[in-house]
Amino acid sequence: MAEQFAFDSVAFLQLLNQLRRRFDEVVSHAPLSFEQIDGDLVQPQCAHKHTERGEKNSERNIDTVALVEEPKAIFERIDARVAELTEELFSTTHWAWMICVASRGLDSRFIDDARAFLSYCSSMVRKFGMGAWLYDLLNDATMSMLLHRPSEHMPVVQTPYESIVDVIRRRHRTVDQRFGTVREREQCIRDHTRHAHALAAYCTLKWGTAGTHRSTMAQLLLNEPGLGMCMLREDKTVRDLGACPDMRFRRVIKYVRQLRVQADFEYAKDALHSDDMPNVESHAPEVQDMDKRYLYDARKLVEAYRALWPRHTRSTETVLGEIEERNALPTQPLWENTVYLRDLAMSLMGSSMASKLIGGFERRDMEDFEKGVRLLKAMCSRVQELELPFLPILVIEQLHQSMMEIAHEDFPSIEIPDYEQLDCEHDDEHELDVSEYSGDAVEDMAAMVLQRVFPEEDEANANMAMALLRVRMGDYAQVVMELFGDDEEGLDDDSVDDFPDSGGRGAADFDVIA
Repeated sequence: MAEQFAFDSVAFLQLLNQLRRRFDEVVSHAPLSFEQIDGDLVQPQCAHKHTERGEKNSERNIDTVALVEEPKAIFERIDARVAELTEELFSTTHWAWMICVASRGLDSRFIDDARAFLSYCSSMVRKFGMGAWLYDLLNDATMSMLLHRPSEHMPVVQTPYESIVDVIRRRHRTVDQRFGTVREREQCIRDHTRHAHALAAYCTLKWGTAGTHRSTMAQLLLNEPGLGMCMLREDKTVRDLGACPDMRFRRVIKYVRQLRVQADFEYAKDALHSDDMPNVESHAPEVQDMDKRYLYDARKLVEAYRALWPRHTRSTETVLGEIEERNALPTQPLWENTVYLRDLAMSLMGSSMASKLIGGFERRDMEDFEKGVRLLKAMCSRVQELELPFLPILVIEQLHQSMMEIAHEDFPSIEIPDYEQLDCEHDDEHELDVSEYSGDAVEDMAAMVLQRVFPEEDEANANMAMALLRVRMGDYAQVVMELFGDDEEGLDDDSVDDFPDSGGRGAADFDVIA
């Protein structure tokens, strides 16, 4: 019997109504002093200034106080309750950023944008359910990519590290002009699409029915956005609203699942009879199996790609298209099957960070391929040293530090965190550098966790992935420690430097990948 899946739209709407009420309360008092409202939760905001004629300033209705302020990050002085609710509803996507910026009451158009988006969410979910709402958001983002034009639901706020003045100025331009040059606009559209799929994955984990279907859908939304969007079409309401009723995409999902089962059998056989398995005896008992499987898969993946390098292989996209259209299943052995190798690479690294490894092989681009191999080597050395559950912490905090360094150039008041104590020193070959992957690394690690870190613990696994998508490393660490049987309380975002070292050997004396 097929697993029943649905979204808890009632819980979502209840939270959304709380946000709408709080947002209106905060915005309605924006021109006033906030000293008597909710104590320390709301801080004084900049009031709209008017000229002697009683009109708002002539600089396109931009707050004159904001214009003379030194540039500040857009999240300074945000109401705590608004920030909490927006993050719980929309994770750390740019819709949450837009609502937080609008709540400052600095510009009426931002307030209208936020109210329009909240009203749209409420209306769609009430009438058709969360599945239809998410599908509409994804479809809107997909059409934006195809047409190379900003979409209807694309917020002006694209990063939390920019001047509020610049954001307001861009909002007062036309839709085609507010996102910069053609190249900048294309990047904003790509980021918007990524945020849409990240939001869909987050909502699936938070409000979807618990079970393997929830985990599979979230993984696909992060790693295979096209297939993830197709899974939302299984909702009859979505099809009734005009979505394509074609369900042949299930053939691809079924085939990949069969390959994973076959790989599990081969791994079990090798674990019993091979003397060349990774040594993780020093790791905690709770993670030895997942650590060993990660290191085993990584080594076998690179070996398989190197063995196939001189041979002609068909494009993986072509093979997947034939599976979907004609159910034409490949006949190659598992470790010669590029469909499996591609899926395996994304399960180890996420779709973005695996792109050089996969793309380099597909194009026979040795430079990109070796870059991908070096990154996978660096990740494996961290797993060998610190165990797999702590890999996302190192990746995301390293990414956070590189982003803070960039933001510090524009906003000197932003402090650059120092996470060197989290990571051991390594030579250049094993340096973990994820700076070029920007926010994609967050989604990549969430997808990896869903598939490889305590996947049998359904609720805990979903909570870990959600914590990563919200970049709440303290929450992630708390769930991990509970699964380790650690009774320590009070882990928060400042306690990541207290994570235990397993004592595993470093890359200097154990080369994971040949």
